Amino acid sequence: MQTYTQNKKFNIKKIEGKNGNKTFFTHENGQHIRTDELGILIWQSCNGSNLSQVKKRVGEKLNCPQDLLKNYISLLAMAGIIKNENRSDRKLIKEEKENILFNDLVSVVIVNFNGDKFIADCLNSIKKQTHKNKEILVWDNNSSDNSLNTIGEKFPEVKVIASKKNILFAKAVNLSIERCKGDYLVILNPDTLLDKNFIQELLAKAKASKKAAAVVPKMLLYSLPTCINSIGNYIPPWKWGSDNFMGHFDFGQFDNLTEVPSACFGAVMLKRKALENIGPIDNRYQAYYEDADWSYRARLKGWKIVPAPRATIYHKFETSFKDFPGLKSKLVVRNRLRFAMKIFSFYYLKGFLKNYLKEDIRNFMHFFKTFNLKMLKIYLFSYFSLFSQLPELLFSRAKIQKSRSENISDKDILNLAPHYPPLLDEISAPILSIESIRNIYFRELNKKR
Repeated sequence: MQTYTQNKKFNIKKIEGKNGNKTFFTHENGQHIRTDELGILIWQSCNGSNLSQVKKRVGEKLNCPQDLLKNYISLLAMAGIIKNENRSDRKLIKEEKENILFNDLVSVVIVNFNGDKFIADCLNSIKKQTHKNKEILVWDNNSSDNSLNTIGEKFPEVKVIASKKNILFAKAVNLSIERCKGDYLVILNPDTLLDKNFIQELLAKAKASKKAAAVVPKMLLYSLPTCINSIGNYIPPWKWGSDNFMGHFDFGQFDNLTEVPSACFGAVMLKRKALENIGPIDNRYQAYYEDADWSYRARLKGWKIVPAPRATIYHKFETSFKDFPGLKSKLVVRNRLRFAMKIFSFYYLKGFLKNYLKEDIRNFMHFFKTFNLKMLKIYLFSYFSLFSQLPELLFSRAKIQKSRSENISDKDILNLAPHYPPLLDEISAPILSIESIRNIYFRELNKKR
């Protein structure tokens, strides 16, 4: 008989938020999962008890439907918050299939900046790939740590280009691609770990879909590997960009996806043939929104962005921009405006600009009233930088609008946005609650049973 116990690596913690205290399961690695009264009751009832005993103990304190309780217990087990040594929940994720091996040369590009603490793990996971015909190029953006020494000593087969200054992400990727030989190019963040079949699964999907400009993997959170970081990304109408399904617990519910709106360049495979047709990544973004820009330009020319959910990668979220939040804010505020002005037809452009400008003016006035000089400078920099790009931006816009396929509309692309929003708390913690199960997980869990 199956029994449930608490995973002792988690504990219960209350954290003060904007709207009062909230309750979380907190892993020993610092990862939080927001929960509610029912989640805590189930946790407290799992002390070597079977399913019937857990249900009885919870029912004595809180009346809830049996199907809701059953799904909640399943998700807690999938998330590893409670243990069931005989559980079969994770078997829902994927069935093993015979792998087809290809011999195509795959070029792997990594842009590194002060990534010494995780670059070795990333490169080791690339070395262990079942796909053997590959070359690895690391572009180092003038790191001040021991990254270059680590790569040189432990990975002599890796080609390293040491830049004399930090040229940020977009330009570094373009220059790296120019130095690669493969017809298939994998771009990776250095703070990632690859499943051994990662490249093989991406390549199989790329070769199976002639119209695929890019193939995106299933990226999971390294510190919570049952939880999705992204399967590509998207720009919803008149809002900020977001990763697809971020914060959702993974039980294979998205494995039958055939398309996503755009690719996340933290982990992606691009076809060289598509790059030659679409053009390189836009250097002027520097970082952020450059992947959405390239993906939407691809779509406007009739290409597709396809997912390969069996290609699994784990993201540590330790890239260098964590140390430069001000620079990230400058780039994001500017780049979302550049993206909208460059890509969308006039009808949708009006909506994006209206919402973005209203939000930016509101934020600017708030920072002005609170004397937040740092944030005021960020907004001023972003808009000044955007205005300085206007001549080139308008030229690029005219070129894109002229060359876009008549059969592809902005509405067609925007309609590819996922039905499920990101499932994150205000502190970026995944949410596991009665509301999330009823509104999001219930239908998908029942499909899998």
